[in-house]
This record gives sequence, structure tokens and C-alpha cells, in this order.
Amino acid sequence: MRFHLALLLLSVFISACTAGNELSDEESELDNCDSINDTFQKQHCLAKLAVDEGDVTICDQIELGRVRENCYNDVAGRLSDVKICDTKYPDEDIFRVECYSNVAVGSKDTTVCDKISNPALAAVCYSDVAAAERDIEICNQIKDVQGKEECMSKLNFLLGNCDALRFEASRAYCKSVHGS
Repeated sequence: MRFHLALLLLSVFISACTAGNELSDEESELDNCDSINDTFQKQHCLAKLAVDEGDVTICDQIELGRVRENCYNDVAGRLSDVKICDTKYPDEDIFRVECYSNVAVGSKDTTVCDKISNPALAAVCYSDVAAAERDIEICNQIKDVQGKEECMSKLNFLLGNCDALRFEASRAYCKSVHGS
């Protein structure tokens, strides 16, 4: 009986001592990234973790500018959160446009593209959503004529509608890719 009581007390003592030492999965993964010596690999580890966890604050720890920007964009897209775009990019620049495009694709919501004031860049956003959804009708929402044509060409190629392509070389290449 004493032996069982001693064992019980020992196990309670050991579990009490180790209870505060357990790390969350995110903390453990963050430690793994922090332990990487190569700066480039470390930054990409942090970016992947941020996207996997949907945690934009991890992106803030990334030192390499373009990797950090891609991280913000990818987390915003994963969470379908335009507020991340607006907060991280207060001025409309290419990074904010890319961020909006990621959110539009992630949320399957072309109204996000309407937030882009430059018609040619908004067309790229619509085109990205159209390609992701494989829906050529989305191209018809584009106001910029050249952007609409490019979207239609991109989607016709993607969907294997080779005969709808404008240029013979494009049609031939499309047919070689799609085997038609």
C-alpha cells in the first residue's frame, strides 16, 4: 500500500514539474525556424509557419522584404482578410494589389478586385480569380479592354479552348499542350 502511495505521489510530483514546460505546437515550430542558421531558409520557414497557422504576426519577424510581403499576401489570402492588405500596405502599390488578388482568389470574391483603382491591375486580379475558379465568365467583369482580352486568352488556353485563341502560334501551342 505504501509503495502504491509513494508511486502515486512521485507521478503527481513529476507531472507537476513538467506541466509548465510543454510548448504549444506553434511555439515549437517557431523554435524550429529560429534554430535554422541559413537566413533565407529561416525566413521561408517563418513564412510557411505563418501561412499554416494563419498568423500574420509571424510575418512581422521576417527580415527579407519580398519574403515578408509574400507572407502577408499569403496569410491574407488564406484568411480571406482584406484588412491585412489595408493595414500592411496603406498606400496602393504593387504589394497591396497582389495582396487583394490573393484575397480575391482565396475568397472566390471578385468584388475585392474592385478595390484596385488601376484598371489594368484590377484586370490581373479578375484574371487570377477566373483562372483559380476555371470560370471564363469572370473575364467579362473586366472593364479594361486589353485586360479582358488577356483574361479570355489565358482562360481559353487553360480550359483547352484552343480554337478560340486569337493567334495561330498560340492555338498550335495550346493544341500541343492539351493534345487536341
